[in-house]
Amino acid sequence: MKRNLKKNVKKRSGLLLLLLSGLCFGCEEEPAYPAVAAQVVVSERAITLDPGESQLLSAAVFPADAGNTAVAWRSLNERVATVVNGLITAVAPGTATVLVTAYSNADARGEVAVTVAGVPDDLAAAVAGTYVGDVTMGGMPIATDVEVTLTAAGNAVRLATTAVTGMGALSMDIEVDVLRDGSGYAISGAGTSTLGAVSVAGAIDADGNMTLNINLHDQSLVVVFTARRGQTPVQAVAGTYDGAVGIPMMGTLPDIELVLTPEGAIARLTTTVVVPSFGTLDMDIPVTVVRAGSDYALSGAGTTALFGPVSISGTVSATGAISLIIHIDANGMDVTYIGQKREDLAALVAGAYTGTVSAQGMGAITGNDVVMILTAGNQTTVHWETHTTTPLGAFDVVDFPLTVARSGSGFTLAGSGTTSVGPLDVTGTIYASGHVVVEMTGPGLPVIISYEGQK
Repeated sequence: MKRNLKKNVKKRSGLLLLLLSGLCFGCEEEPAYPAVAAQVVVSERAITLDPGESQLLSAAVFPADAGNTAVAWRSLNERVATVVNGLITAVAPGTATVLVTAYSNADARGEVAVTVAGVPDDLAAAVAGTYVGDVTMGGMPIATDVEVTLTAAGNAVRLATTAVTGMGALSMDIEVDVLRDGSGYAISGAGTSTLGAVSVAGAIDADGNMTLNINLHDQSLVVVFTARRGQTPVQAVAGTYDGAVGIPMMGTLPDIELVLTPEGAIARLTTTVVVPSFGTLDMDIPVTVVRAGSDYALSGAGTTALFGPVSISGTVSATGAISLIIHIDANGMDVTYIGQKREDLAALVAGAYTGTVSAQGMGAITGNDVVMILTAGNQTTVHWETHTTTPLGAFDVVDFPLTVARSGSGFTLAGSGTTSVGPLDVTGTIYASGHVVVEMTGPGLPVIISYEGQK
């Protein structure tokens, strides 16, 4: 009995093994799949180049047995640097990030910080202008209403000024470096002046306030220039005015346009007035402009074809209100002009903005270093330029016209034009703080594209 039971168990066990082996008959061992890329290591993490210079980098994919070791190279700021298969070429001063991404795993990537030497165009544009203020030494004023001009010059910024002080005239025209410092800018440089060797160091804050320490090495003195970014008196009054001419015994002639045009240290006043029963009064007269408190005083003299010699005196207020007396020498008559300056909206919003391009439903599709440049056309029109690359393709905007309108303390933008992605309709807002938000729609865009940045 026991012997038969053992035989049956052996038979059944053998049958079970036979069945199991039959199930795997013809089975092959499961292949070993290649590893997925987990890390990308670039030969350099940071490089510095001069404009036009190139450097070839390499990238390695890990683990070493990754099945696909191919990588994609991409610059996040092609205005500063471009890259093709690891060859990075410097385009213009500034900074850019180059991404190196594994084809088999978008999460495996490396980065290269690229610095192109020189003052970036956006920094040069941001600080360029005229600063008007006072020079002090030991807290005591030694010169007032001094103008310092910062001018973009290639890859550098030049600082020029002339100040008449108790030590003599201080004139200099030197190259300075500009670096971003928080929300403002740091300035430093050295050179020669009419008072000998000089070095400068200081800062400009986000509101355009400048503090500059000027070290006069030959005199072993340091003077301080404190100013605000603004305009010279001539620049401040320049523009187009709308007003009315008052003529004794004849009344008022409305809708008269008067233009003040900068010509170096003077302004040229031009206007045309049709005087009933007399003819046309054409004036083209040079006038001097000086500060008078918060206003500006104008004076000048010239000759007209209609009335002969005339002299002009008057003021332009800080708000742009103009009041002139035009004295006609021949008959002693005083003609008045009362008007208001047209607001130059384009000049108020013109400049360089830095920000990010986003797509509806996708979020940011670029880094935060995309530059939007607005260049003033006429008083109500700016021209937009931007160059960047997105996952949707290259995005290039050149000479795109936008109309500027006042909206409360800020401005609105609107326009239509053609870009690298086809025709676009653009609307946007620039706030008093310099923050800009622009939305773009067009038949070549699958979704609404927006740009948000800061001046």
